[in-house]
Amino acid sequence: VDQIINGQLKHTDLYQLINNIISNIINDSENVYIHSAVIEKNNKGILILGDFNSGKSTLCIESLKAGYQILSADQSWLNYKNNLFLKKGSKYLAYKNNFEIIDACNEKCEIKAIFIIKAVFDTSNYEFYIENNKYRNIKNITKYCSWSINNVLMTDDFELELNRKVINEFVSKINIPIYTVFGNKSDIIKKMEEI
Repeated sequence: VDQIINGQLKHTDLYQLINNIISNIINDSENVYIHSAVIEKNNKGILILGDFNSGKSTLCIESLKAGYQILSADQSWLNYKNNLFLKKGSKYLAYKNNFEIIDACNEKCEIKAIFIIKAVFDTSNYEFYIENNKYRNIKNITKYCSWSINNVLMTDDFELELNRKVINEFVSKINIPIYTVFGNKSDIIKKMEEI
């Protein structure tokens, strides 16, 4: 919720604050809390990252048609021990002003690929490429581990700090394919099937 307070636009939505508090509890050398979705098929988990309204939920719904299961709809607790795993996922899915609880099994799922969604839509434009720059990948993933990058979380100058060093150390361990994705949701799912 954006409100004008003392002549300034302030963000007063507690959702962001609560998520950063959860992050401060979870984040350590083996765990991170991240704004994301996770889908899974044939024991292959795909972590989906993207800004608000980029199309994460749209892609999740589309993936159901191809036999994927949604394991996490909006927030994911990731664990890293030799490989990247989903430890727990959120069940609350918001899609086109509808809200539902997904029937997710919170089994530990290994993440085999990461998709960073730029935009998902129905037209035929399409872009899909693997990102090999390690430092760009760390920067791109890290931004989804924090709610405080873009928003002041309180109505004064207070901002809940996260330990970015711990987040960066966790993200730098990730050694799986990371794709940047832009385009038609059906084409994205087809490409997902090829990986």
